[in-house]
Amino acid sequence: MNGSAVRWLQARLTDLGYMRPGDASGEFDLQTAEAIRNFQEQRGLATTGEVGPETLIILYQALRYGAPRLNAGAAS
Repeated sequence: MNGSAVRWLQARLTDLGYMRPGDASGEFDLQTAEAIRNFQEQRGLATTGEVGPETLIILYQALRYGAPRLNAGAAS
């Protein structure tokens, strides 16, 4: 797997200290999977080395990304 999504993931893992600057290859390689496993382990997630929905949500939280919220009073 490669491309812009992998480059984004590697950049974010670098931002969080799970990869070193310059380590990003643009490929979802063993180093990237290991960084994901370390992230998952430290966050109490299953250490699969894969980026599923739960890992992605926790990654967004770690990066302090805002999340959409439902407004109960909004009309459809």
